[in-house]
Amino acid sequence: MNDINEENSIKTLDTVNDFPHVGLMYFENSGENLLRFYIENIFKIQTQTNIKKEFLISTSANVFHQKFQDLDLSWVIASDYPTRSNFEYEQIEISMAVLLVRNPIEVIMSLILKNSFLLEEALNKADELIKQWKSFYNYWLHAPIPVYIVKYEELLEQPYNILKDLSRFMLGIKSVDETKLDYAIKKAGALQIEEKFYENGATQF
Repeated sequence: MNDINEENSIKTLDTVNDFPHVGLMYFENSGENLLRFYIENIFKIQTQTNIKKEFLISTSANVFHQKFQDLDLSWVIASDYPTRSNFEYEQIEISMAVLLVRNPIEVIMSLILKNSFLLEEALNKADELIKQWKSFYNYWLHAPIPVYIVKYEELLEQPYNILKDLSRFMLGIKSVDETKLDYAIKKAGALQIEEKFYENGATQF
């Protein structure tokens, strides 16, 4: 990963094909797979990524057919921008962002353990990751577009409440009560989640 503090900018737009792109922004190991799983099941869509050479297969097996990535036709774009060099991203414009946040201690420890660093290497890596984590969230907290924060731990504890408020934000509506969308949120929140969608070290409820 390169230094996040290099010059970056966010381009915004009103609509793409009369429907605005939503960015699902995450720092690695923050629960992005779980949130994508919920969003795909609620809205019956397939999420995409703007990270070059990476293709996000739908988290819901056998629900969607695999297709070539076409960002302009996708509603939700998952990305860890700007933690990489600019040339590693496909350029895409978003009108709003969902910012996924997980306890940084859990994030950093899981990343270190995943790569099995020696103690001295782990200490150095921890310092590097802390700086990257802070820079990533500082960037998005000051983005010139609407940003909605989802806490991973709260998503685990109370998926229905979190997903209902998130859906209202993404659609720009005041209420989903007593609608088909409300039913879809309840149904998604009650699904049995496979182990692979949880981040390492996360408590499952």
